[in-house]
Amino acid sequence: MKRLLLILILTFSFQSLTKADDIRDFQIEGMSIGDSALDYFTEKEIKDNIMSNYYKNKKFTSVEFVGDKRFATYENIEITFLTKDNNYIMESVSGAILCPKNFSRCKDLKEDIKSDISEQFKNLLPNSYSKNHRADKSGKSKFSHDFYEYENGDMIIIELVNWSKEITKKNRWTDNVNLSVRSNKFNQFLRIAFN
Repeated sequence: MKRLLLILILTFSFQSLTKADDIRDFQIEGMSIGDSALDYFTEKEIKDNIMSNYYKNKKFTSVEFVGDKRFATYENIEITFLTKDNNYIMESVSGAILCPKNFSRCKDLKEDIKSDISEQFKNLLPNSYSKNHRADKSGKSKFSHDFYEYENGDMIIIELVNWSKEITKKNRWTDNVNLSVRSNKFNQFLRIAFN
């Protein structure tokens, strides 16, 4: 029953996307890249939830909201903006659904999200890859990306993370599925930051 409810919520979340020729039409919890974070959060909330030391290069700042009751579908929301932007214009919006001790649930959710996006964005073909997660030096934790890229380099990304038992125990990290929308500007930054 819970799975059916989640599928219905995800389906209704994507219904406004049927004519989304521009990534700014794609919303996660009502937010999209190009929006000001100040339309959704106070400046104090933004500053209180900054993920410090997230990137060595301080060009962008990421903020994470964990377990915020305002969100209907996702348990964690992460937004990213240019650090010097006083308007907090979002260059990335991500939502995560956690699957503690139930990785198969995350895999099913990923496939449901992928199916919905592929159905509604027929002009975007998905690409995918899987790798060891760099945060786990043992190489036992894995992640996969399915991504849809617009001509201008903006992307919709579905990430599936399967943490090893050791990492889960040590860091209390949880398997999850994450849906992101990212501007080309932020994608270019990530390519440099993580290479």
